[in-house]
This record gives sequence, C-alpha cells and structure tokens, in this order.
Amino acid sequence: MGHAADSGQAIALLYRTNSATAEGIARHLLGCDAEFVSALGARTDIAAYAGKLVERALRFEAWAGGTLVGLVAAYAGQEGEGAYITNVSVLPGWQRRGIGTRLMRDCLAHARRGGLPLVRLELRAGNRAALKLYEGLGFCADDPGEQTLRMRLELRGENPMQKSTNAEAFMLDIDLKGWRLFEQAIQPDLAERMNYDCLQWIKLCNRMQVEGGISTIGDDTGHHTLGRGDSLDEFIELHPLHAFINAYFRSRPYILHAFNPVAGAPRAASYVHRIHRDARSYLPGIGLKLNMLVMLDDFTLENGATQVLEGSHKLAERPSDEYFAANFKSLTAARGSVVLFNSYLWHRAGFNATDRNRVALTVGFSLPFVKPQLDYARMLGPDHPLAASALTRQVLGYNSMTPISLEEWYRPESTRLYKANQG
Repeated sequence: MGHAADSGQAIALLYRTNSATAEGIARHLLGCDAEFVSALGARTDIAAYAGKLVERALRFEAWAGGTLVGLVAAYAGQEGEGAYITNVSVLPGWQRRGIGTRLMRDCLAHARRGGLPLVRLELRAGNRAALKLYEGLGFCADDPGEQTLRMRLELRGENPMQKSTNAEAFMLDIDLKGWRLFEQAIQPDLAERMNYDCLQWIKLCNRMQVEGGISTIGDDTGHHTLGRGDSLDEFIELHPLHAFINAYFRSRPYILHAFNPVAGAPRAASYVHRIHRDARSYLPGIGLKLNMLVMLDDFTLENGATQVLEGSHKLAERPSDEYFAANFKSLTAARGSVVLFNSYLWHRAGFNATDRNRVALTVGFSLPFVKPQLDYARMLGPDHPLAASALTRQVLGYNSMTPISLEEWYRPESTRLYKANQG
C-alpha cells in the first residue's frame, strides 16, 4: 500500500520504502542506464548491484502502477556515523516531475530522524542536473575531482531535534525519567497510512477475539500485525530511531518482542487503562526490554494520551492508584511522534473523553534470548526475509530461532537458525 502523491501520466504515484525486489530494482536500473552520465552497466554488474541494495541499503521508491519509476538508495551508518547515498535514478519519461527531489527529501528526513550527522554522495563531473538538485538540497562540494565530485550535507547542526539525536542524552533521560519523546519522528504520510492499517488490523483482531470466545465484542486492540505487506511492514523495515534502540541495548543485537496497535476508542475502557508495565520479571539495572509508542493521532489531554509515572522503572512494586493519579505525567504530542521508554516504567492509557479514536502502535524490543510474545520468524515464514535488510532479519528474529527438529538442529553454521552472537 502506498500514498497517492502525484497524478503523473494519468497514473497515481505511490511512494514506498524498501518494497522493491532485486529483480524489480535491476529492471529499473536497466531502464535508467542510458540516463547515467557514464552508463551504469558499463561500470558494474547491475543484477549484483541490485541484490546488494536489497541486502544492505534503505530504499526510497516511487511507483506508477507496478513500475518502479524512481529510486534513491542509501547505506546508513550507526549513531555518530553518516549515510552514503549510492543511487538516485528516475526513469525517462518521469523526469522533471519532482520525483527525485521528493525521494531525496524523504531520504534526508529519515537520516535526520535517525540522528545521523551527515550524508555523503558522489556524482560524475559534468552532471549539471544532478549538481543543481543536490545544491538545492543543501549539499556542498567536499572533494572535487576530475571525474567524480564528492558532496556532503551536514545534518547535526541544523537538526531542530538535536537534543534528541544525542545517544548520551537519550540514555540519561532513560536512566532518570524512564522515557524520551521524539516529536514527529514519522513522516506524515506514513503516519496517516499506519493509522488506517492499524484500524483494519484491529477490526480483524476484534472478530478473532469474538470467534475465539475470549470477548463478546473485542477490546479494540490488535496483536502481532505484520505480514500483509502494508504500511506496518514498511514501518518495521525503516527502523526509526534505531541508533537510540541500539544505544539502549548497548550495541547488542535485539529482536521484536511485540507489535500491537491500539484504537484508543472514545469513552471506552480496556486492559490498557490499568496501571501496568510491560516486563513482568523485574531485574534492576538490566535492560532486557524497551517499549516504543508510535502516536498515530495527536495525543492530547482531552483524548487521554498515555500517562507515565516518571522514574517508576526503578520501583520493584506497583505504585498505588492514588499515588499514580497524583503524580503521573501525560505524554502529549502531535501525530507521528514516538516515545521510547524502559519496559519497567509503570504507565497506563488515559481515558479518551472525545468522540474520535486515539490510535497508537505499541512496539516492544528485547534481547534475543528473551522469549517474544509471538515467534515472528515462524509466523512470517522462510521466504519473508529474502527481500529484507540484514537489520530487519535480525529484528524479526530470523537470527535467533529455536530449532524444532533434529534436522534443524544439525545444520552448518551458515544456515544455523540461532546465530552465535545472539546472547
């Protein structure tokens, strides 16, 4: 599913992320080959390059029907490192429509949200159209050469979320308060699509709750909502705020523990309104789990928002209702904002006194040896990760699967289900 953004040649353009296969990328690059100042096919094996992009790069894509018409691909580093844009291409006939600019802006916005300090790229000398595009986006020449011009864009100083992009400050907040807010960390169009898709999943889960005999009407929550190829799969491939999640787990591999949307229905109550925390075993000083709250509607005092008791991640026992009610803080922010918080933090959903939903996606991450709520790798199947990045495969648990037969147990290291670095 994509976001209609441009009518193009009487076909709506859809902007997606990381959805193209290696074969689709290769077809696109072959179609653009003559547009490169020096033909790409003369410089590299296009099929192998496309496979590398699927394996390692973040891909920002423009689609017209079933055709990939625009592609920006970047290799993104960790906190403190930069990103390198390796490809910018738009099919002939679709150029001069702002597609390349839109995809570049999406890529740079992702880099800013991820806390990356700079972005680099290279272009062939004499490519005036590309040079004009990059200069318009703020890139400056870094190392001009006779054949190749290297350019860079510094992001650290310009970022209005600079305080939020420092991993040390983030970890200090997590230690003292137990949480950190990243305002409007998700692109508006993606947040809008995620809102819609979460509600569709919740309808399905409500029906399954009734059919399973565990509810008479459903509780307006969904669970483990991946695998349909919609915006939620797109979101998990983007890895927003990975630099900070990585800092929380001290650069150790981590996996998805839970992926559950909540409708936040008006004037309704469910289990999420009870004071709770999302890690039942309390092991002080050990960061086993981290929660992510993605706000897919504005969170306001009127619709209840999410209420947290700051510093309560250091409490072994549940605080009383009276103490919580007297001391909680409401986490309010605009749609697209994200909160990361220690899973030991005591919190609850506030009561929605409005007439509209307050949709959110609640996500949990954990160290690989902590049993997730659902075995995502088994649910999604062995073919799902073929077009996914290495980080996505790690997060979905494909590197920490538990064998269920001797055939799966006796495998060579290269195909072993539980990798050696999983803790």
